[in-house]
Amino acid sequence: MQTSLSPKLLLLAGSGDGPWTATRYSLFAGSPEKGGQPLLTTRISAASLSHLEPVGQVISTALGRFDAVTCGEEEQREATRSFYFPADSLPARTLYLHECGYAAGGVGHQVWASAIVLALFLRSYLGGMQLLGSQLAHRPKLGSKRVHGAHPPRRVLELGAGLGLPGLELATRGDHVTVTDSRDGLLAQLRREALGAAAELDSCGGLLEVRRLDWLNEADVAAAAGRPFDLVIGADICYTGTDLEVKQLAAAINRLGAPLTLLAAPAGRTTFVELKAALESEDAFELSETLYTLTSADAQVEKQAELSAASYRILALRRRQPAISPAAARESRAS
Repeated sequence: MQTSLSPKLLLLAGSGDGPWTATRYSLFAGSPEKGGQPLLTTRISAASLSHLEPVGQVISTALGRFDAVTCGEEEQREATRSFYFPADSLPARTLYLHECGYAAGGVGHQVWASAIVLALFLRSYLGGMQLLGSQLAHRPKLGSKRVHGAHPPRRVLELGAGLGLPGLELATRGDHVTVTDSRDGLLAQLRREALGAAAELDSCGGLLEVRRLDWLNEADVAAAAGRPFDLVIGADICYTGTDLEVKQLAAAINRLGAPLTLLAAPAGRTTFVELKAALESEDAFELSETLYTLTSADAQVEKQAELSAASYRILALRRRQPAISPAAARESRAS
């Protein structure tokens, strides 16, 4: 991952030609390429998306400013971004995130496109079906509200949360979310985000807890594994690393024991392919992978013939149920 770009350019790296004051991100199921091949970041015609199923949309607006400095300097001020999710299968919602300096947050100092992809997917009908564990083959019309109806709060863990957009979005609709990272600067920023969203969280019954979790640290993984989670999520959490580190991440995901894990990453991320292979070798999950196209455009321009676009993968890991012996099955029926 490049780290020599200025913070201003980092805002849209990988998903647009901006930067724009307001960016409209749209997510589509599949790829416009022949044979469904993934796109690298490129320009495509809006018409080429006509056969793809729309998944969701968000408008991200820069409310502050970035000083024009090189990456790594602490000269950013008021780097606040809003994320407006229009009403779809869920009510409209606006979230606010405050991007921090690179020295404090490292590559997690700003919101990357993979986090936007995951947040849009989790809000969508397709994401709702994954959370319900239902089959997609016989779904009703896209956008049905039934999949996001009332439900007990889910216990969610976000790995490598950075600024925590997907986790915050889930928490503000009533889930109990633990956002984690390993950098002190990001943990401090996440705590500020939780305080800023306190009123909205109180109104919906959601929780946003911040905890340190470095999956290379045995004690951190053991502490997290001791708490039951219904869902583990992660956005571009495996962008670099040695073969051993990738395997340690796969082992940590397995040890967390969640029934469902959802991971998002750019389609061209080679370490994500390695992570998938490592997870398959754990032999604890049923894996399914789907391809999505994320477009970005200037939200202040109503219609555009061309859009910036890139492909992303979402990997769903559903934990296999342990086999039940005939004796145990009889005992369960008897009780």
